[in-house]
Amino acid sequence: MVKYSCETCQKTFAQKSLEDHLNRPCKKDTIEALIEEKVKEVSKTDETIEIEESIDSKKTRKELIAICKEKSIKGYSGKKKNEILKLLSTDTTDITNINDVEKIYRLNYIGSKFKLLEWITNNMKEKTGWPSFDNKIIGDLFAGTGIVSYHFRKNMARVISNDAELYSSIITHAFTRSLYTDNCKKIIDLLQLDIQENKHSTTNGFITTHYSPQGSNERKFFTIENAKRIDYIRNKLETIKDISEDEYKFILASILISADAVSNVPAVYGCFLKNFKTKAVKNLTLLPIHNNTIFAVDGSHTYHSDVLNVDFIRSFESDLVYLDPPYNERQYSKNYFPLNIIAKTPEILLSELPLKGKTGIPTDCFISPFCKKGDTVENAFDLLFRELKTKWVFLSYNSESIVSKEKMLDIMKKYGTASVIERDYKRFKSFEYNKDVDIKEYLFCLHKT
Repeated sequence: MVKYSCETCQKTFAQKSLEDHLNRPCKKDTIEALIEEKVKEVSKTDETIEIEESIDSKKTRKELIAICKEKSIKGYSGKKKNEILKLLSTDTTDITNINDVEKIYRLNYIGSKFKLLEWITNNMKEKTGWPSFDNKIIGDLFAGTGIVSYHFRKNMARVISNDAELYSSIITHAFTRSLYTDNCKKIIDLLQLDIQENKHSTTNGFITTHYSPQGSNERKFFTIENAKRIDYIRNKLETIKDISEDEYKFILASILISADAVSNVPAVYGCFLKNFKTKAVKNLTLLPIHNNTIFAVDGSHTYHSDVLNVDFIRSFESDLVYLDPPYNERQYSKNYFPLNIIAKTPEILLSELPLKGKTGIPTDCFISPFCKKGDTVENAFDLLFRELKTKWVFLSYNSESIVSKEKMLDIMKKYGTASVIERDYKRFKSFEYNKDVDIKEYLFCLHKT
């Protein structure tokens, strides 16, 4: 049975029930209330991170002090570990107030390290001997969802992030540098109000024309309604004058994440579903990608570059570089291309070359050498390990990756001391009905000499 969403409260109904519902006053009748309701809903899922975690009593006194500093909690000086734990447990910066709980929205992504962050960073600390990442310069050069960069930002590192995909570099910029400013809130609320008032109804932009089933087009990446919403708010963003680069990329990243939340795909955009699934027929709601208002460490920066561009590699020095390259032959540019289209400005899309195939893949997709077998990928890793100006390199890979564990260690050992840590993990599932497959997740470590 087809379900319909109420524009105001976002609840879903059968058609007749929706008509009855709309004849009664809705409890949520303001944009602010709608946003609050959505934040509460998302907080119940694993699609967000609650930064207000329970304090681990196994942490050292120094690590607890670092948490106090991050939370701006005073009074820890001269106190013993148990006293600091008590101070943290009675902290009233207060997660009962929904506005004080930090939330982030993230992509459902091939190879996301969201669930592996603690394992990765704990092993980094153990290998390097660092108690924290405070004041370290950390490179995240295949940033993907931006989750790893954001983690290092929260741990007070100076973050140098990068991704060759445009959509990813924008999302990562928002996580690496951008704040949820009053101006961001004002603009997001304005854009959301516009689509609440149906100002997008006559919009026929690139997404509507090419990636929704409007007219003779058969592609169903988005409903016509959501495609119009995406086109409208994307176009409107370009008309806003009083906005900084960090704010612009914060809002564009929020558009990308909000669009992804209503996409009609199994998990990636390599294909669309024949029938619209439940989440795809919900009307797009524009929400901030995060609500962090704490400045990033000075000098943090995000690039949009081919990681093998030697000028890029040589442009910075770091204490540690984390690499999370593609594991197999699936090109990210061909699995997330609609997001790259949304990331482009409407002006650039005027000269977009003809789209290819049934799904409408752009002709300018970036082809990564890390997705090609044999000498191509091995030479790519060799160049990267050789040219990076850093003390430590950590690389995520797995037992099904293009390069074998033994070969990767051989390449690394040319430039220093190499080792690998393993753990059991589940393979990424593009379809919910695919079987779980146990694999080995690898974390390679190179200490350059």
